[in-house]
Amino acid sequence: MEVLRYDDPVTFRRDGAPVLLADVARNNLILGILQVLLDEPDLYPRFHLWLAVHEGRPVGLAMQTEPWNVILAEPLEDDAVDALAEAITADGAPLPGVIANLPWADRFAERVTAVTGRSAERILEESVWTLTAVEDVPAPSGSARAATPADRDLVQSWIGAFADEALPPGRPQDDRARRDLEIDLRLAGRGAGYLLWEDGTPVSLSGHREIPGVGSRIGPVYTPPQHRGRGYATRLVAEQSASRLEAGDPACYLYTDLANPTSNAIYARIGYVKVADAAEYLFG
Repeated sequence: MEVLRYDDPVTFRRDGAPVLLADVARNNLILGILQVLLDEPDLYPRFHLWLAVHEGRPVGLAMQTEPWNVILAEPLEDDAVDALAEAITADGAPLPGVIANLPWADRFAERVTAVTGRSAERILEESVWTLTAVEDVPAPSGSARAATPADRDLVQSWIGAFADEALPPGRPQDDRARRDLEIDLRLAGRGAGYLLWEDGTPVSLSGHREIPGVGSRIGPVYTPPQHRGRGYATRLVAEQSASRLEAGDPACYLYTDLANPTSNAIYARIGYVKVADAAEYLFG
């Protein structure tokens, strides 16, 4: 098995399509990050792209946008995971960790530790969800509206609070300048956006990222603690998901923390169906 390296995201997306599109729901994370790389290259100036090929046929792929973890696609052949792990470690690029569906995250981590002697710690367990029809959920008081550049300070504050609360300690940290740039691009409607639920004042936020021909990734979703338990986020995500389907998206996708039963129950109530479990590892 051969592992090819790419420096052109367009060619990588074309050559890796048989892997990426074999199961778009399971591959929604890597498809979404790759779409950002295609649409907004300034957000990820340093990246790495790997495609595993067996007898001329693409069978697995991985990508990394520094300084974040490697993301592994659902392989078409099991051995592609080992080949990618060996190639990535041999390249010497920064390898803080990996995010992948199970059991592939485990297999990749095991191979990295075997090849390098580094330790591996599972720091996050997640579920991968997809939705093609929205169920009716109760409507709390208030209504949804699109966030605009006038909401920049609020969105910045809430995105930062979401990261502090939801992301596990130890994982690579986002750069504030890059985060602010992404927020500005989303507020300008550049292939993404945010919805706010207002009940006298903004009380909840939900974002989305479009993947043409595939659907939209929903997130982040954040409600300040003082506004929780009133159904704001549930209705907001339901309306945002419905809006994306009405705009022509085949489906919506999101990730949930397995340790948070409340969010898992909320998304199931909206109509999301779990398609896989995933894990994130950090390497010592």
